[in-house]
Amino acid sequence: MTEIELYGIFLSKGMTPAGAAGALANCRAEDPTLKGNNLQDSYNAAWHISDEEYTRQVDLGLRNFIDSAGYGLFQHTSNDRKRELMTHCRKHGKSVSDEQCQIDFAIDEEMPNRYAHCWKVLTTTDDPYQAGYVMCKEFEVPANTEYQAQLRGNNARKLYEKYSGTTPAVDNGGAEPAQKSEYWPPRMICKGMDGPDVLLAQASLLCQGYTIGDTLGIFGTSTEEAVKKLQKSHSVSVDGVIGHGETWPLLRW
Repeated sequence: MTEIELYGIFLSKGMTPAGAAGALANCRAEDPTLKGNNLQDSYNAAWHISDEEYTRQVDLGLRNFIDSAGYGLFQHTSNDRKRELMTHCRKHGKSVSDEQCQIDFAIDEEMPNRYAHCWKVLTTTDDPYQAGYVMCKEFEVPANTEYQAQLRGNNARKLYEKYSGTTPAVDNGGAEPAQKSEYWPPRMICKGMDGPDVLLAQASLLCQGYTIGDTLGIFGTSTEEAVKKLQKSHSVSVDGVIGHGETWPLLRW
């Protein structure tokens, strides 16, 4: 999974752009590869097993998943959380490595129910540093937690600027206000296209209250109709196309 795809999914789950950047910074720190089958490196070496073979054995019931080894996009480690993740994946007929299952479990089940304060921050904050810091301290809790929380908060600021097109405000003794950079992405998108930029556009539409019935990342009829409604509400050309001039800026936060 790419950074931009994961960022777009976090937005579609209800996180603010700052919150999505904070969550992404933590995922990058836990698993730089952003792969659903990533086994904690120290266990690869200790057990002489690859990510793929470990996953295969767990899915076949040949290996106990409840083993305290970090695994997946969020590097779930504790036995109870791994047990619940495995149960969730099997309930949906998916491998424990399925990235969408891992995201749904962490974001839809764990955060609102077990990490309510963290979830509130990710869905309300405009400060990417706060989002990265809080998710590290409350949801991930790695070794050297305080150092890691500060590091991930700072990385969240960089990711926020990269993907939201906004420079976050920082305390520089009377700082200048945040500035908008050129909007991303530059290409025109329309019905029949797909990609991470389509996912970002859909996430913005969802956050603005529009209904998207299409598969996320695919620009279908439902997305086209939502774009037309957005264009009509802002009195711009109603063509269902997200182009360079009028429509992309309407999808900025």
